Amino acid sequence: MHRPLLEICCANLQSCENAALLNIERIELCSALELGGLSPSVAFTKQAKKLKLNTMVLIRPRSGEFYFSPKEKELMISEMEEHLMAGCDGLVVGALNERRLDLDFLSTIRNAFPNTELCVHRAIDESDHYEEDLQALVDLRFERVLSSGKEKEAWKASAFLGEMQLRHPQIKILAGGGVRPKNAIHLLNAGIQELHFSASKSATHHHQHLFEGHYKVSDSSLIAEMQEVMENYSKR
Repeated sequence: MHRPLLEICCANLQSCENAALLNIERIELCSALELGGLSPSVAFTKQAKKLKLNTMVLIRPRSGEFYFSPKEKELMISEMEEHLMAGCDGLVVGALNERRLDLDFLSTIRNAFPNTELCVHRAIDESDHYEEDLQALVDLRFERVLSSGKEKEAWKASAFLGEMQLRHPQIKILAGGGVRPKNAIHLLNAGIQELHFSASKSATHHHQHLFEGHYKVSDSSLIAEMQEVMENYSKR
């Protein structure tokens, strides 16, 4: 059986280094995991690419809803250009319009970057027209979609995600949202072949009086545990 692919969400260099040490196939760079992930700095992308991993970059200029103004969309296009110039391998994007994906903006992105690997993030989970939007992404030649299947935790939507993957094999469904070693098998058994995992734990090294000292880092032991689950599945 083909071994499933594991993508690690990395919000700092330590997380990237932990992923590299464990030979992770792909990482997604972001910042502010506590806000659901925002665009990382270009300098972060440059540093991360020195690890020679397949590197996707999240483009999300602010927290909150996925409805963006024309000026925000211009900013997002500029961010995409800068991160691609910094050497990233692909972009993770998304936007909504009237309770479904903003297909006009996503089409603009594809036309602007015709040869770039593109993934739509969990904005699709807020769509009232999930399967129609999934097919539209196929038509726009998006390679991948990150989704929890409209649930807070992806494993609870395992059957739905598996059905969507079966009906739309031209695009990869990357299951993300509450994915853990203890529940990943539900997604794998449903036919999902790519998992998105932050493997995050709280870290702090110094006590501070005025500012929160804790931050999230991808934990090597959690990554290794997930790899073992996926490896055992592929051996069945």
